[in-house]
Amino acid sequence: MDGSLIYVMGPSGAGKDSLIKAAKIKFKDSPGLKFVRRYITREDESGSEDNLAVSQFLFDQLENSGEFIFSWRSHGLSYGIPGLEVKKWLEEGRVAVMNGSRAYLPRALKIIPDLRPILVTARPEVIVERLKARGREDQAATAERLKPLEYKFPEINNLPEIDNSGNLSEAAAVFCDFLQQALNEAGRLQISFIDPATECRN
Repeated sequence: MDGSLIYVMGPSGAGKDSLIKAAKIKFKDSPGLKFVRRYITREDESGSEDNLAVSQFLFDQLENSGEFIFSWRSHGLSYGIPGLEVKKWLEEGRVAVMNGSRAYLPRALKIIPDLRPILVTARPEVIVERLKARGREDQAATAERLKPLEYKFPEINNLPEIDNSGNLSEAAAVFCDFLQQALNEAGRLQISFIDPATECRN
């Protein structure tokens, strides 16, 4: 495959969704860049452009039938990335952008070894204020989301990182530059893919 999969990851409240939304505006006329909609078992996502809300029952059915290239659980929710869509875009030489999980990265790399992760971070006090402002979690759930702020990624050399603590436009500019570089390189890379079912048996 000739395309590139951008794996955006970071703690809740770091502003991953905000950067992705900014990139959608920046690259709205770029057919070479595609944004992946995640499946998620959260009811309040019905109006979201970034996620597809499904029941846990339907999610399990999709997962068991092999519809997802990646799937994981986090904070009581299930997340899935549609496999056919992503593989089609990569085969066409496009750049696909997805919102991923730090904990799931090692397994994702086993499935697509050449994916390009990028870490979005923010200062702890900024993350706390953002989590409180969105009002999605109670105090206990907020504390739970703050636990895994520090992750180590020994499998990645020179992991790109964006500090999104301050002005969103500045962080968005860095993110868009990263995506533009990926677009410039698309078609010159050969992306390998390992079937998730095969990976699970190993």
